[in-house]
Amino acid sequence: MQIHSNYPLQLLNSFGFAAFAQEFVSVKTNSELFDAISYANSKKFPWQIIGGGSNIVLRSNLPGLTIQMQILGKKLVRETESKVVIDVGAGENWHDFVAWTLENNYLGLENLALIPGTVGAAPIQNIGAYGQEVEAFIDSVEVIDTALLNPPQIKKVSA
Repeated sequence: MQIHSNYPLQLLNSFGFAAFAQEFVSVKTNSELFDAISYANSKKFPWQIIGGGSNIVLRSNLPGLTIQMQILGKKLVRETESKVVIDVGAGENWHDFVAWTLENNYLGLENLALIPGTVGAAPIQNIGAYGQEVEAFIDSVEVIDTALLNPPQIKKVSA
């Protein structure tokens, strides 16, 4: 895990706002995410997580630690005649994920194509288009319970 000081965020937000993170780290695993949060907490820093940076308005200087979610991966969990369950990393690009489902003949998300952002942001934003919302396709999400960071814990929350 490499932490950068006074890190420019202009290329990490879709509006291209000039902004700097006091400290910045990109995480690729849950372990790195927990380490980053523990680091921020040990320094008594506020921390925030960003994904693809779409549709966020940034202050010119973000105090504390900015964590960029880069956890990737797609894994078929189970498939029946009527349902497919896929485990997807929060840092996956949303549109690329939708395209991947179509390439693999997992139909249903096609109306939600071309929406900017990451898979991790999709349930928070409850993205929707053409009469469909992502909530109809979510089986469960894994979340960090910030009250249970020592030791770090991820909870699975069913839809």
